[in-house]
Amino acid sequence: MPEYLNIEEQIQDYIDGFCNENEAAEIERNIAVNPAWKASFASLSEIHQVLQSDFEPLDPSMRFGKNVMDQIAGLKIAKPTRQYLNPVVIWLIGGILVTMLVFIIGYAVSLADWSATGSATTLKIPEVQMPAVNWGSYINNNTTMLFLLLNTVLGFTLFDKWLRRKKAAI
Repeated sequence: MPEYLNIEEQIQDYIDGFCNENEAAEIERNIAVNPAWKASFASLSEIHQVLQSDFEPLDPSMRFGKNVMDQIAGLKIAKPTRQYLNPVVIWLIGGILVTMLVFIIGYAVSLADWSATGSATTLKIPEVQMPAVNWGSYINNNTTMLFLLLNTVLGFTLFDKWLRRKKAAI
């Protein structure tokens, strides 16, 4: 421990009355002889007197709240969340969804048998035959490890991008 910290600790214990008679006598002797001890004692006893005196903390001014609110009003306020989204992207996604919905409904209407008589109409859905695929020959240890490696790299890339955005926001 540095010597000046030891001096200040001993003097603080002396001022607070935490040391015994032998230590108090030695500290008084050091204060009388050593200028470093004397200067440290003067500054610490002054601080002790200020802390022991009856002082009242200052009340904030009557305009404190108004001043704070004026400072807050001067700050740049974040844009509404509506402004964060690009309207072109929203229209593009909406257009794609509407187009898909129109094609699905058009396909369902085209399959309807309009020549049928009676109240019941039936839809003829064509059967789609998938060829038999032996997935065991494609999925093995190498492809699994390649898939995991690719996902790990993509995950780290996404995490890095998120951290960069977070750092830029600060």
